[in-house]
Amino acid sequence: MSVTVGMRRTVEPEVAREVAAGVRRQRRSELAVLHRALFSTAAEYRHGQRPSYPGVIGKAVTDRHARVSVVVSTADLDEAAAAAGEPAPAERGLWEIHVSVAGHHRVLADRRVALSAGEEEGWARAVFSPPWEDHGYYVGHSALLDTEPVAHYVLFLGPDRRPAPVPSDWSRPARPITDPGPAPGPGGAAPGDLDGPGRRLAGSA
Repeated sequence: MSVTVGMRRTVEPEVAREVAAGVRRQRRSELAVLHRALFSTAAEYRHGQRPSYPGVIGKAVTDRHARVSVVVSTADLDEAAAAAGEPAPAERGLWEIHVSVAGHHRVLADRRVALSAGEEEGWARAVFSPPWEDHGYYVGHSALLDTEPVAHYVLFLGPDRRPAPVPSDWSRPARPITDPGPAPGPGGAAPGDLDGPGRRLAGSA
């Protein structure tokens, strides 16, 4: 089954799950380090120490000419709203994990290449890990001029650090990874629109 994403992309769920399994086999050690850092630092973030996380880089599963880089960041949505001078979120105590997935030429590392939607989603699923991967959301692509777009995914955790639904006051389209319906297209995340986890640049729509 194919899932139409906007007007230009399709996601094949079976392919995405196969890619996730391949990434977990290929990058087992790196993912273990990332998961330990990612899921043990919520308390540190609440004490004002914004943690950094190791990235994950490896060979694409579906394209032998491509490599994939993944960047992970987090945000305490209460603290992010307060820092931006915005009203408190409708649901309090939420924590956002933001995953960005980009493709690169396997030999010319500085050359960005397009990845299939299944490849992108599979890497995000591998980062979210099997217990929680079905709770992630696709929130669109962003791109600089003359570069292939970067895919963005988020996972929300509640005060108990268990997966939570997308906040009711979330300002951007978000498609559940498991949802076969319409998804955000070019308007979901415009070029330059994303500025770190869960925030928009000042003045963006």
